[in-house]
Amino acid sequence: MASLSAMPNELLILIFDNLANSELGAISRTNKGFHRTVEPFLYRNIRLKMKGTFTYTYSPIPLLLRSIWNRPELAKYIINVDIKSEERPWGEYPEDDNTSFFTEREEQSLITFIESFPFELKDEWVSQIQGNWDKRSFDAYFALLLSQLPNVKIISLADEFWNIMDFLGSMFQTASHQNSQPALDDGGFSTPTQDSDKRKLSRFQHLESIHATCRKSILLY
Repeated sequence: MASLSAMPNELLILIFDNLANSELGAISRTNKGFHRTVEPFLYRNIRLKMKGTFTYTYSPIPLLLRSIWNRPELAKYIINVDIKSEERPWGEYPEDDNTSFFTEREEQSLITFIESFPFELKDEWVSQIQGNWDKRSFDAYFALLLSQLPNVKIISLADEFWNIMDFLGSMFQTASHQNSQPALDDGGFSTPTQDSDKRKLSRFQHLESIHATCRKSILLY
């Protein structure tokens, strides 16, 4: 039987397309060649669980945002985003601390991006990025993450996260009025630029729907 490493890339893509993320992650760690091939499939469907609280300290969102912010090429792979909530038993929360997931330079880059667009909630958005750790919010970082996803089609949120729509509404409205078109790659999709101070706001031209658990979907045409 031929090993995976001996198979043509076209066949590997067919195989990887049918694997779960846990399986893809295991394969990507075997060697650099597999990692490059598997990476688009790993980021295609983002599924995260928020455990017990939606504040900055416990959220996986800043970590994912940091990966996207430092490696903008990853953003174009993300097609579906699914965020769920999961309660922890009382007493299982770690100690609060003032640890930041971002360097000062990275944080300033996030703020520069927000301030470069005429968002309605710009001041509130910035305050939730640069405030004390206990004032930072899931909403602010999640909205920033989505702002960088040119090919996202479906966004699914647990019902508890529906208040993020204030940020998303402001972002979508601004995106629809942008005159400058993002650069296009060979596949015809908009791609974020590498210069953080010249980042493009996604036009969300591929977005089909936003779902919230127990609520009616919003269909975008």
